[in-house]
Amino acid sequence: WAETADGFIARENFESKWISSDYSRQLVHRWRSEEDAILVGSTTAKLDNPALNVRDWSGRNPTRVVIDRFLRLDESLKVFDRTQPTLCYNLLRHDEHSNLIRVRVDEQEFLPQVIHDLYRRNIQSVLVEGGSQTLQRFIDARLWDEACIFRSTVSFGKGISAPVIRGNRLPEVSCGEDRLVRILPD
Repeated sequence: WAETADGFIARENFESKWISSDYSRQLVHRWRSEEDAILVGSTTAKLDNPALNVRDWSGRNPTRVVIDRFLRLDESLKVFDRTQPTLCYNLLRHDEHSNLIRVRVDEQEFLPQVIHDLYRRNIQSVLVEGGSQTLQRFIDARLWDEACIFRSTVSFGKGISAPVIRGNRLPEVSCGEDRLVRILPD
């Protein structure tokens, strides 16, 4: 994720665009091209309306994964445009369409069931991009193997706090105007 110098991933109104530098965003698109899937939660899908594809790098688009527990997201969002394979995990129903599969899972063990289903579909790597609650749920469930955090020089003063993560910090590196912090689990 990208976070401000004072630890926020979005403004209070949830606006989060362009916290990181152009160089950092290009690196993220490169990473997207190298992963099997990219995952966001429903709030990020709704408010940011991301395409979740590879635009600033050449390569294949990952499978899009959206967590929308109660299927409240509008079908007009970019993640549902059916231009690339999309999985939508929810609590209500299972149905399959061209490039869109809604997968029903149970409330109990929701994330482990999502991970198991992705594995069953031969999706071996998932880039979890946000938002804050979705990231925190994966962190708390210890369903991660590396966190890459772009720390910007921008400050918001107040906003939506970045996830809290602990682990083995690797040396920070410069990434355009940002600092790239990588953390591995303990």
